Amino acid sequence: MAAKRRSVLDSIKLKEFQQPINCCNITSLAYAFSVVGKSISVNDVFHMARLPGDFVVLDGMTLAETHNAAVEVAAQLGDVFVETYHFDEELVDYEAFEHAILSDTGDTDDQLILNFSVKIAHQRTSGGGHFALVGDAEHGDDGELIITMCDVHPMKYGKVWQCSARNMFDAMVDKDSDANRSRGLIRVGRQSASHGIPGLERARKAVSYCDPAFDQARQAWLARFGSLPADSFQMVMNLGGVTASALAITGLTGSKPNEVCLPDDIMRVLRLDYTQHLTDLLQPSEVEQLLSDYAEKAELGISTETVAVGSNASEFLTMLSTRVVFPDNKEQKNGSVVLLLFDLNTAMGVPLIEVDPESEAARLSHFSIHWAVVVGVRPEENRVTIADPRSKITTRLWEAAIDDLWLAINQVDHPEAVCVSKAFSQ
Repeated sequence: MAAKRRSVLDSIKLKEFQQPINCCNITSLAYAFSVVGKSISVNDVFHMARLPGDFVVLDGMTLAETHNAAVEVAAQLGDVFVETYHFDEELVDYEAFEHAILSDTGDTDDQLILNFSVKIAHQRTSGGGHFALVGDAEHGDDGELIITMCDVHPMKYGKVWQCSARNMFDAMVDKDSDANRSRGLIRVGRQSASHGIPGLERARKAVSYCDPAFDQARQAWLARFGSLPADSFQMVMNLGGVTASALAITGLTGSKPNEVCLPDDIMRVLRLDYTQHLTDLLQPSEVEQLLSDYAEKAELGISTETVAVGSNASEFLTMLSTRVVFPDNKEQKNGSVVLLLFDLNTAMGVPLIEVDPESEAARLSHFSIHWAVVVGVRPEENRVTIADPRSKITTRLWEAAIDDLWLAINQVDHPEAVCVSKAFSQ
């Protein structure tokens, strides 16, 4: 084993972590942040990320939910970053993973946390999802790449164990049944470390609102939509238009970390028909109307407007660049976002939402047609940042290429956008 990698492995092994029950996810976060010089405990993660105990323990946390918690911790620690890669089989290949593992076990500027199926990684007959840290990787005598893992549950798995990179890759591509999405990895790094893992770019859609690459004004704006109570805006089934509206209102009007507009707040204040909204897919004009009505009744001081999306991807990007703005402590005093109805599977490039045609819900499901909120635009890179009410699957904030999002909105009839704006005092 190379001396440099030995020092990395020794550094990890010096940390003492035994997860509490069903807490492999946040124990891995505490472990990883400690490795890169930010010594914290599992208890610190609970408090810093404002995680309810039952949220973590009862069902565990998906990779997306663990990313959301990691971002909350990183924002408070400072000088660190978080990157998350979902290993959706359409977006990754084994060779890229092998290269990433070999190139990322050479120093203590960053640390990889893998989320994987125990059954596949350990070649057992049973086992669910788990999180553990990469300690080392090197080729065996037969040329097969072997990964040394440092576990957060040494009582069950031992502090250190090994498996083939091929088995681990397959275990990460395996879908978490709680989200119906592949697992993957989280990379925690010092601010000085290089960003991104070459070869895995397509798998990195998750956005961290505290990314050091963003200026302070952008970080503060994205935090309004990304720093939310852990159990809010997790999943939505058919109440998509109302839920995305609540998310937009929360970001535009909330002034405290736990100040959240819930979808049920809108339903009850406006006395909306649950049966109708659980059945019908709201169109842009209907979402604009309910936003306007709720804003008036709740005296929110926001304005709403339905706008055209353009006739091609370039015009669509121009519209978003004009309509999605945030206070910059300079000339810009307003903040505005755009709600879009689109096909989530097309935008992601992955079949995230799949409904069994034989299931009871099939005839009533809206399938992958999805409401979400565009909260950031980077026109020079042809990319947009989306705040999503399905953060259990997508992460709170994720990025889409404008061409993919253009294709996605054209999966619905007569696409339009809903712009919601608010004036902020400086």
